[in-house]
Amino acid sequence: PVAFGLVALASFSHWLIDLVMHTPDMPVYDDASTKLGLGLWEYPALGLPLELAVLALGAWVYTRAVTLTDRGRTLVWGLMGLMTVIQVTTPFGPTATSPEAFAATGLTAYIVLAAMAAWVERRAAVRQAAPA
Repeated sequence: PVAFGLVALASFSHWLIDLVMHTPDMPVYDDASTKLGLGLWEYPALGLPLELAVLALGAWVYTRAVTLTDRGRTLVWGLMGLMTVIQVTTPFGPTATSPEAFAATGLTAYIVLAAMAAWVERRAAVRQAAPA
């Protein structure tokens, strides 16, 4: 039940951030007739710093929620540095040639970054001994 609530909260908060960033292309409900988006993507000087601030805030919250080793802090902030480089350089990279290529690139990036985050998590946090 707790995990479900956390995933639901994360999904909804992501939708709220996307609402600010996307042009009106986000369906409100299943039929997709009503779409929302405030279009901050059209203003990279505002949108990019906002996205980087959300990334930094997430890293800061994570580092306060777990006990990290010195190596763990280095790994966490190293991953955040990599994600910052990706976030900053992506708008200047090549445009996907098709919706399928765009989806494949996005899914690959999500899988690789999630795997890296899991790897960092396994090596960064101090494990608490289970109560006897």
